[in-house]
Amino acid sequence: MLSVTKRIVLIGNGESRLGIDFDNMPGYKIGCNAVYRDIKVDSLVCVDRRMVAEALESNFHNTIYTRNDWVDQFRFCENVDVLPDLPYKGDKKADNPFDWGSGPHACNLAATMKPQEIHLYGFDLWGIDHRINNIYKDTQNYQDADKDAVDPRFWIYQLAKCFEHYPNVQWIQHQPSDWKKPESWNYSNLSINTLNN
Repeated sequence: MLSVTKRIVLIGNGESRLGIDFDNMPGYKIGCNAVYRDIKVDSLVCVDRRMVAEALESNFHNTIYTRNDWVDQFRFCENVDVLPDLPYKGDKKADNPFDWGSGPHACNLAATMKPQEIHLYGFDLWGIDHRINNIYKDTQNYQDADKDAVDPRFWIYQLAKCFEHYPNVQWIQHQPSDWKKPESWNYSNLSINTLNN
């Protein structure tokens, strides 16, 4: 995959990204799942078929990246493409590409574009008061707000694999001051930037 930009902005759906003005933010923007509902992005990562279908039905015209398992089902849609392979092989369940979510896949996709910096917004990992942390909860294709928080172990592990296997990328995680960085995330190419909102 060719380099797109020196700076890539990844937009997840954790509630910490509410109120951020992405329209005037520089960089190539990659969104996860329903991000397109609110933010103009250059490409979208949807690992669930229903999210690919929703984006297409909503006339999202930029590239939608999805799993190799689903891409053939959308072969007549010119803007649906397959996600790149993972940069490593492993024998754990968390190493299986099918067990990677949209966020980790978006990180891998961004890194294959060989930017200098990748900025992560809305990659919160943790629930809020033990409940789901997603700005689209209670909407189509998303869980109800009263559901238990998602166990973040796979996300933590998989994002760490991206930091590890793309050491020439500076990864910048944007979070509120009270956000807890996973203890295993000790990478010289990762920094945490405190959000002002």
